[in-house]
This record gives sequence, C-alpha cells and structure tokens, in this order.
Amino acid sequence: MDDGRRDEVPDLPPREGKITRNVEVEIISQENIKPSSPTPHHLRPTSFHFWTSSCLPCIINFFFFYSNSETEDLNNVIIERSKRLKQSLSETLTRFYPFAGAVKDNLHIDCDDAGVYYVEAHVKDNLSDFLNKPDYKLVRKLLPYEPNSSESHSRPYILMVQVNIFECGGMAISVRTSHKIVDGMTYATFLKAWAGDARGSSEQAISPNFSAPLLFPQNASPHKDSSLVTESSLFQKSTRVVRRFVFDPLALVALKEEASGLGVPKPTRVEAVTALIWKCAASASEARHGSERPLRKAIEKIKGDFLEELKGDEAFIKLRKSQMEFLEDYSNSGADYFFVSSLCNAGFYEVDFCWGKPLWSCVANASIDSPTFPNQMFLMETISGGIEAWVNLDEQDMAFFEQNPELLALASLDPSPLN
Repeated sequence: MDDGRRDEVPDLPPREGKITRNVEVEIISQENIKPSSPTPHHLRPTSFHFWTSSCLPCIINFFFFYSNSETEDLNNVIIERSKRLKQSLSETLTRFYPFAGAVKDNLHIDCDDAGVYYVEAHVKDNLSDFLNKPDYKLVRKLLPYEPNSSESHSRPYILMVQVNIFECGGMAISVRTSHKIVDGMTYATFLKAWAGDARGSSEQAISPNFSAPLLFPQNASPHKDSSLVTESSLFQKSTRVVRRFVFDPLALVALKEEASGLGVPKPTRVEAVTALIWKCAASASEARHGSERPLRKAIEKIKGDFLEELKGDEAFIKLRKSQMEFLEDYSNSGADYFFVSSLCNAGFYEVDFCWGKPLWSCVANASIDSPTFPNQMFLMETISGGIEAWVNLDEQDMAFFEQNPELLALASLDPSPLN
C-alpha cells in the first residue's frame, strides 16, 4: 500500500549533470509499538526542562543501512528480523518511556504508553545499487511521516521508525523525532540500547534518568516572549541545497597538521573540519556580498567577564535578556549565521541488531524539515574513522561553497559509502 506520504519530501534542485534515479518505496504495514510493561502512574507527566523548551523546532532523522549475508530462505530471515526489532523496541521503551508518549501544550510529555509509530516498507531496489551513488532525495524516501488525520494510527508521535527492506534482504532503519525532545547523544544512547536489547546484551541495558526538569526548571513566559523574534531572525525563505563532503583519515591528519602550524595546539579532527567548513562558508558569503561584514553589536558585547555576570540569583534574567538582544540584533540585521553540530564519537556504528554493524550511518539534515532553517552543518563519523559533513546552504551560497578548491583538495563530494 502506498499512502502518498512521499509527496512531503521537498523538491531539491539536482546538481548539474546528475541523473536522479526513481526508486519505489511501498508501505507494507503500520502499527504502534508500546512498552512491554506499563509506565508507573507517578512517572507519566514529564516536563520539558529549560534548555529543551528553548530549543528550535527542528527534526532529527537518522538512517542505518545493513547488508544481508543470508541467501537461503530469505523470507523467513526477514520475518525473524522484523519480529526481533519489534520485540526489542517494546522492551527498550519501558526504560525510555517518554518516547512512547505524547507532547502536551509544548511544555510537557504525557507518558501514556500510546506507543511509537512503526512502519515497514519494501524498497524495490538492491541495497548495493541504492548506495552506489547515494542520492539525498532518494534517502529521504525511506523516512517515516506522520499518518494522515483520516488514518487509524493518526496522533502526534514523539518517535517514528521505518524499517525498509530491500529486494536483496538488506535493510535501512530510519528513525525520526524532534530535537526539542531528543538531542544527538540521547538519540545514540537510545539506539544502542535498542540494539543491545535485540542482541540480548546486558552491557547496553541502560536505564536513563529523566530528572533534568528538576535541575533546569522551565519558565514558560520568557520562552513565549522570545519565540517570535527567534523565528523571524533564524527562519529564512530560501532555496536550500544539501551536499555531503567526506574527509578520509589521511585528510584529517593533513587538516590537523595545518591547524597546528597556525598555532592551535593539538586540534581535534572535529575542530579542524569545523574550521575549514566555516572558512569556506564565510568565503562563499563574502563572494556573494563582496566584502567581509563587521561583527554584530550583540557579539561585541560578549566579553571575558560575561560568564561571571551569569552567576548568582539573577543569572536567569541576565541570560534571557542577553538572548533577546542577540536575537533582536540578528532579526534586524539580516546577518549570515552558520550552525555546526558534531555527532562524532556518538557510536552510531555500534548499533548492531544482531546481524552486524551498519554499512552506513547518516543523518538527514534536520534543516530540511524545519520551516526554513538553512546554514546547518552536521558532522558524523565514517566507518573508516573519517568524517562526513552534511552541509545545508542557500543555493547561491552552495554554488560558491562546493567549488572551493581548498575544500575539494581534502574532501570528496557525495562518494559511495561502499567504497
């Protein structure tokens, strides 16, 4: 059954000379996976903490691609793996119970055990062909999307999972949630715990603590006051383009050596890649606008004693005031901004559900799912110890960025994960 939800995938402009393949993804089943044990009543209402309630409303999508070495009785292999995934997810949700709940009034989670939206789909393609020339638009067709309001499973889900089975028996598991609920490291912890339950491993039987709201209580009023200026300053209408740049281990060594030569003692690989990407993004912006732009007033106010001013009983008020000034300045200036997030060392290649580690683990850039949230860069490890950078920029900026000779001397553009 194809429910037509693939129409929600944004139409990204193809790179010149690149032929986009068409791969059909057929939805086979949809259901709710509930915790194997009910959540105790006293744990059901869970509040967002201050930092969570202040997060921007972007979506985090992760993909895990697995090969299949079982060539005999393929149908039973798929049935057994499907059963293992569902049962282990149900067990994991007893410890990660907020993931099976529902968001209430944007401030709380009702841990009602309604479940995780779980979809199984058939991909009419072989995994090796799919990954030979990875196409961002095709990869996004493997994502779960909330069911239509007319469907029986319709409700606002915190976590959604789609298990995609290729004709060769290979598998792609995609997981989707809001950054407002889960950050990258929590995501990794949950996925490794789920995989550990699937393997029957006690080493990753993690029992998370959801007491953060007690340590960082939320304050709804300042959040509401700043929400409009946040959206007006950061959400921009533009044609966005996503590219994936891969730095192999040798390129990382060269980058770190170059940074050391510039006086940076022992730079990390993430610092080295971030510096290069930031430099190339700034060059692209300068190429469009003609010259470097001065620092904004809000940035100039950040001095060495800024953190000292945040100590004491008035810290919260000072922090919110500073945030409002910062966002107001951006809102009125039309400034460029660039966000870089690193998910390196999170252990995504440790997500083994009992049939081996993933061939490829990747993120579908969250900014595509935000209203209009460009200029994000996500860094993830490769299976060989390199780093792949998912870069989202305005189309005009990307035209300069992806042609930067310094970048292309060290990174490969959209290579196959199979190489």
